[in-house]
Amino acid sequence: MRRAVESVLQEDRVPIVVRIFDNASTDDTPAVARELMARDSRVTYHRRDHNVGAIGNYQLALASVETTYFVPVADDDWLLPDFLNDAYRLLESHAEVGAAVFMTEHRDERGASLGTYPATPERIRFGLLQPREHLTDWMSFGHYAWSSILWRRETLGSVGPPYMCTGLPSDVDFQAQIFAAWPVYLVDRPGAVYLSHSGQSSAGYDVSRVTSWATLFQRLDRAVARHDLFSRDDYRRLRRIMLERFRDTWRMTGTVRLPLRKRVAVAYAAGIRLDDRETAMSILRGTRSESR
Repeated sequence: MRRAVESVLQEDRVPIVVRIFDNASTDDTPAVARELMARDSRVTYHRRDHNVGAIGNYQLALASVETTYFVPVADDDWLLPDFLNDAYRLLESHAEVGAAVFMTEHRDERGASLGTYPATPERIRFGLLQPREHLTDWMSFGHYAWSSILWRRETLGSVGPPYMCTGLPSDVDFQAQIFAAWPVYLVDRPGAVYLSHSGQSSAGYDVSRVTSWATLFQRLDRAVARHDLFSRDDYRRLRRIMLERFRDTWRMTGTVRLPLRKRVAVAYAAGIRLDDRETAMSILRGTRSESR
């Protein structure tokens, strides 16, 4: 957390407020937060009385946004120099833009590079992009880690509270809803580092998340239709590409055994809403075997 906060505080060319949201931690987070507040008046600290889960903590944080722009930063990620200044200048000079989007460096626990988000930046368009052209690339080649995006506060209206309504993949849903409605300015360089490690919540993807992904794609369907972004055939093609990219995420074997009724709902979501009949039949075969 100290590294994440200090990566923000290094920027002194633009107005900044850092709000730490402590989800009832059991380590020395309060002491570190007090140390940071004592060193810099731009830091404030908010502690939960009880653990509301990672998603719940993000929901409460996003609901409290009062600044003109904002960027969510997880405690295991950090911002790169000049990102905030350059992103701020872009949003100040392009009033129609909903977000200044930078690439994201992806590193492992040892600091070794694992590539970028998206993984193939040479295939996407940069600069000022309208929703249709940007969403085409976003659905085709991948999303960004949202810590490398400076968002305009008004974009929250496109997502709708509680802002992270699809569970673990809510950062993808968050981007989908805003990118369908707002132009963005995309910059061809990293703005933040996303650190992969075994203890993070995003390591919990498995078959139990199928219904979350189904809700995400259902919301994307509605957003695309609402803003009339693509022809039916173009959208079907892009949707298939995006489904294929995320399919392995919800096919992972779960570590928690789901109740029978939940497995039927998951099978329905996989087969009907995500067009993944293979996963649906696998779940149903296990359900029939158990019922006998």
